[in-house]
Amino acid sequence: MLPATIATNQNYSAHRLAEMRDALAERLHGDTFCVVVTGSYGRHEASDQSDLDYFIIGREAERSQAPHREVADILGKMVTKKPAVNGPFSSYITAEELVNRIGLDGDTNSITTRRLLFLLECEWLYNEAGKRKFFDDLIANYVTTTVTRESIARFLVNDVIRYYRTISVDFEIKTREGDASKAWAPRRLKLVFSRKMLYFGGIIAAAETADRDYAGKREKLSELLQLPPITRLQTVFG
Repeated sequence: MLPATIATNQNYSAHRLAEMRDALAERLHGDTFCVVVTGSYGRHEASDQSDLDYFIIGREAERSQAPHREVADILGKMVTKKPAVNGPFSSYITAEELVNRIGLDGDTNSITTRRLLFLLECEWLYNEAGKRKFFDDLIANYVTTTVTRESIARFLVNDVIRYYRTISVDFEIKTREGDASKAWAPRRLKLVFSRKMLYFGGIIAAAETADRDYAGKREKLSELLQLPPITRLQTVFG
């Protein structure tokens, strides 16, 4: 049984996500883009003190069609606490960048952050089918047709490990040289709880792909990674 606080936050998250989905569906049109949220809402751990780490995903060719102002207006009235200034959220992310730019010099901190959070702790707010398409395309990039049955999703494992090492290093610099208005304790709490849960949830999902062909590995990853991290661990371990 989950602690009462976590259960309360899960219920709050589900209620607020439903409200945001309804509000966006009423005002937005089109299927060339989707709106997703990560962070505490993506993990189903939100409270009335949570900010909203959302972004819009679409193809580069449809960038001009993205309704930035409408989305910001709708969601800004529903969750007033803003995400970090100059952070990787509240922006338009191309699917080409999110899905294909893994590794090498072009894979910046911001791109890595968006990609791994999209994969490991993400919920849709608008256009569920579009979000699922980008999600499955990303999984297919991690698990190619050449991956053997005996192997786990090793490419994904390495990217998850790399991301956790990156945020651990960044934690040191941010607390040493970052904004003094942001207390050390909340950063530390995120690192030792939500980030470790994110990391472990990704590794466990990859481990569950053992002894499956590439299609089975993709299917299992899609099944598990659609779940919030806590629910994912409950599903695997019972």
